Formats: sequence, structure tokens, C-alpha cells
Amino acid sequence: MGNMKWRPLHSGTFRRTFYFILLASSFLLFISFTACGRRGDPVAVVPYENNTVEAERAAPESSSEGVSSVPEEKTPSVPDAPGGLKAVYTGTAVVLTWDEVSGKGTMVYTVYRSEERDFTALGTTQTPAFSDRTVTKGKTYYYRVSAMIDTEGEMSEGLKISTGMGEQ
Repeated sequence: MGNMKWRPLHSGTFRRTFYFILLASSFLLFISFTACGRRGDPVAVVPYENNTVEAERAAPESSSEGVSSVPEEKTPSVPDAPGGLKAVYTGTAVVLTWDEVSGKGTMVYTVYRSEERDFTALGTTQTPAFSDRTVTKGKTYYYRVSAMIDTEGEMSEGLKISTGMGEQ
């Protein structure tokens, strides 16, 4: 393109077809267009004699430098509420178990506890089991569990257990 120059045409109207070959990283694009004008109009004249370009298919590069892409909108994964919540008081801890929730990604379970039904987060685990070692003998506790991948899902049904008793 460095040899491009403008010059007026001197004979009436003209019609000229221009051809461009564009080489991208994985495809070859051929474009042509026809320009029409009147006498005296400036026209870009590109000398093409002796300017031969050979194109080869470019190998895909491992780097995406200089390539912009539109990020895909990701729909957050919201898991179902865990089911099958069970609790056992061992004399020193309340051991909770529940059914594993399926989903794509790393599942994190949050265990909630309450003495009066106002639940607060007690801890998290990646397995469907949790031991609450902060209980006091002779008290009643309520537990719920939620699962989270990208977004926290609904809480499980509540479970009531009194310390000092067996399986609930």
C-alpha cells in the first residue's frame, strides 16, 4: 500500500474494479468492488504489476494476544436444597449428615444452627457431613443446610435435636 497515489483520470467516466485479499489468522478473504466516477475525480491507483503476494494458511497460535473476544455470559449454578438431613448426638458433638447434592463445579455446604429458630452460619464443608462440637448438653438445637456452587441455593428443611438423646 506504500505505492498508492492519487491521480485524476483524463478521459470521460471510468469504471475500475479493485481487488483486495485479506489474510486473517485462520481464513482468507477476497473482496472486490467497482468504483465509478467522472472526469477529473481523484482515484486511488494501486500499482499491482510485480507486486505478487503468496498467502499461506496461518497456524493457530496458542496466544490470544491482540484478539478481543466477547465474554460468554455465565448463568450461575444454583443447586437444590439438600435433602435427608439427619443428626446424631454423640455425647460431645452433634454429627449431621444429608444427601449429596449434584451439580457442576465445587459444591460447598453451609451449616446453619439456631436455638430459637433465628439461624446463623455455623461452618462450611465440601462433604455431606458436619460435626458441631460447640453444643452444650441438655439444650435443644435446630439445624439447616444449604448447598452452593456459584450461588447459594435454598436451605434444607429444619431439623431439631436435643443433646443428651440418641438419633433424631
